[in-house]
Amino acid sequence: MNKSLEASNANQTMTAGAFTATLKGKINGLEETIKALQEELNFYKKEIQTLRSEKEQLDDSLTRKAQEIRKSLTTEVIKAEEDMKKSYLGQKNENNKLQNQITTLKTEKTNLQQHLLDLQRRTAELELQIGAEVDNPQQQ
Repeated sequence: MNKSLEASNANQTMTAGAFTATLKGKINGLEETIKALQEELNFYKKEIQTLRSEKEQLDDSLTRKAQEIRKSLTTEVIKAEEDMKKSYLGQKNENNKLQNQITTLKTEKTNLQQHLLDLQRRTAELELQIGAEVDNPQQQ
């Protein structure tokens, strides 16, 4: 029996040794896995920082470009508005000038028509007078 106890103890020692070796192996494996996962996590943290930095740079660039475009468009709109006002005033002045010329021409036309009527009346009177003298030459 002694031999069987010794064998049993040896078996237990081997089992305990195997268990310890296996447990140490598992712990070492887990530690290596944890270390690899931590390295991977650190890599992804750096990647996230890089992406955030790039995002901020892109946001800044986009903001600057939007401001430049807004400024450029504002300048163009103001210039177009000024050009339109100048054109409007020029056209308004031209219209007033033409309206004054039209008014002057209408006044001249009315005066000429009145003068023509006066001349026609005068001509008719003279024709009547000449006709009367021709008909009655002695009355003079």
